[in-house]
Amino acid sequence: EFMGPIKAKDALVLSRNIPAIYLSSQLSHPSLHQLLAKAQVSHLRSESFYGLALNLGGVELTLRELVGLYAMLVNEGLWYPIQLIVQPSAKNTGIRLLSPEASFLVLDMLKQTPHQNVHYNALVPVSWKTGTSSGFRDAWTVGTFGPYVLGIWIGNFDNRANPAFVGKDIAAPLFFELVDAIAHERGPLVNLEKDPGHMHLEKVEVCKASGMLPTRYCTDREMTWFIPGVSPIKTDTIYREVAINNRTGLRTCHIDENTRFEIFEFWPSDLLKIFKRAGIQRHTPPFFEADCVLSGPNGLTPQILSPQKGLSYIMRANSSQNNRIPLSAVTDAGIQHVYWFINETFIAKTKADESYLWNAKPGHYVVRVVDDHGLSDARDIDIQLDS
Repeated sequence: EFMGPIKAKDALVLSRNIPAIYLSSQLSHPSLHQLLAKAQVSHLRSESFYGLALNLGGVELTLRELVGLYAMLVNEGLWYPIQLIVQPSAKNTGIRLLSPEASFLVLDMLKQTPHQNVHYNALVPVSWKTGTSSGFRDAWTVGTFGPYVLGIWIGNFDNRANPAFVGKDIAAPLFFELVDAIAHERGPLVNLEKDPGHMHLEKVEVCKASGMLPTRYCTDREMTWFIPGVSPIKTDTIYREVAINNRTGLRTCHIDENTRFEIFEFWPSDLLKIFKRAGIQRHTPPFFEADCVLSGPNGLTPQILSPQKGLSYIMRANSSQNNRIPLSAVTDAGIQHVYWFINETFIAKTKADESYLWNAKPGHYVVRVVDDHGLSDARDIDIQLDS
């Protein structure tokens, strides 16, 4: 089911793959692979081996390793090797993998993982998540409650698959039975999570559609956690007020008695295309009148999707069909056309949501796209001949 833009919390608890891939692509120093290496994950191969699969559970973890990572969240981002017998005299300062604030946010999100039984009320707050391995080889549920981290693994020791091995169906019920049994036996449990009031955290009001700071045009708002100096924060650009000519229904630059002002949604072109495919209507702005000359650049700048940043393209000799590189970009709503330039030489005009196939040759190039509002983006690429 297509849900459109969703919050990171919803993507996490509903196991949505594309947001996980996108967020992971924004990580560097450390990357997700580097974080797992610091946590001494034993079966970790080179980062290039996994590609996108690493973000979707493509690495093998033992139950102890996974429990250790959940314990790291409770320990405010400090990872410690699991000790089967606690040695009170042993001194271990731990390895910092996450900030206390980031750890709190993850645990807070995981508290909202939906339980199959909507009427179930845990005796203690629980941050938890289920997992089902590829091919139904095993089922998992891991979570934290009080001073404990509990991990459930259900599978065959010979690695035989079983279609019944689904985390939410078979591991989660056992997990919560044990949570309730421990809570009953041990009485009130000590909550090790720190008060967010003592952390570098703030609650801010954001526009619900974009997660950005609201303008007066965004009326649907909500409160969310914010890490000052770390969390990305921008002013909402989805909702904007534009002048409309009552006679033509088009956007106008001439304000008179035939002008009305209306608020529209300015979604990027890639999202608009997905909305359209999903049959979801958005209140998008009409085009400008033909005689409307913009006074200056406004709106979101286009962003080149292809060619991709950081890639070296390899051409095959005597294969002109395979040497064409698609040129595509994401644009602001209301953009009709984009113009493509290679090293300042104009090569094509396309509709905003269409790609252009460029017959490339070996060399170094600057690819530039300009929309019909005069806003632009550029990217350097290297093309080499396959030897």
